[in-house]
Amino acid sequence: MPIPSPQNATEEIPFRSLSGYLMLVVAVLLVALALASIFQVFAENTQLWGIGFMLLFVFTAKGFYMLQPNQAALLLLFGDYRGTDFRTGLRWTNPFMSKQKISLRFRNFISERLKVNDKRGNPIE
Repeated sequence: MPIPSPQNATEEIPFRSLSGYLMLVVAVLLVALALASIFQVFAENTQLWGIGFMLLFVFTAKGFYMLQPNQAALLLLFGDYRGTDFRTGLRWTNPFMSKQKISLRFRNFISERLKVNDKRGNPIE
């Protein structure tokens, strides 16, 4: 049996992202730490820690994305396919991953004509 080449093989990989609500709490804590450090609540000369916390917040905030019902996210890491996330709601993943939302609903669903009756019993196509 011949082994399929990578150009011909296609496989969908389910991706497990983190809950966005948990990471939202982490992001809020990072902002609080950054503001506290910038305003020197903890100790003197801590502005550098505040700038570091703010950069971590920006890095964390880039990983958020929202999925609606009948929507999925295609996740790529530097152009390499890593998986497809189907879970709805606020999600978080590695900020270096690019996220492309795709629709999962039928667009051109072709079916046979339905025959129904109106109030008087006349058939209608």
